Amino acid sequence: MKYCLSGLLMAGLWSGMALAASNTCQDAMTQTDMNVCAARIHDQADTRLNSLYQQYRHRLSAEDQQHLVIAQRAWIGYRDAACRFETAQVSGGSIFPTIWSQCLTGKTEARIKELQLLMQCKEGDLSCPSLQ
Repeated sequence: MKYCLSGLLMAGLWSGMALAASNTCQDAMTQTDMNVCAARIHDQADTRLNSLYQQYRHRLSAEDQQHLVIAQRAWIGYRDAACRFETAQVSGGSIFPTIWSQCLTGKTEARIKELQLLMQCKEGDLSCPSLQ
């Protein structure tokens, strides 16, 4: 059993590495490939969000930077709680990592759009945080 499990883990690892090297999720054929792919897509969205967050944060006044940090931490808590709720039905299943990553990606993409809108605010727009 130990050798069988090790073999399965190695096959999954090689499959995931091959998929990551192919750089396309359209080639995902196994659940492991789909899980790896969905996680990679989420990582890319998360990287974009973090970059945008940092750019936006540096444009704000010191006081609004603190408010943004508080808001972002609250958003992360909301994102995680909402995705736990939305994926509860598949929790423990082999598809769970794919569904979880897709949920995180959707919430992350929505947050990216929110920050992009805030970055487009013009100076003097009283509905936006103040710029430095």
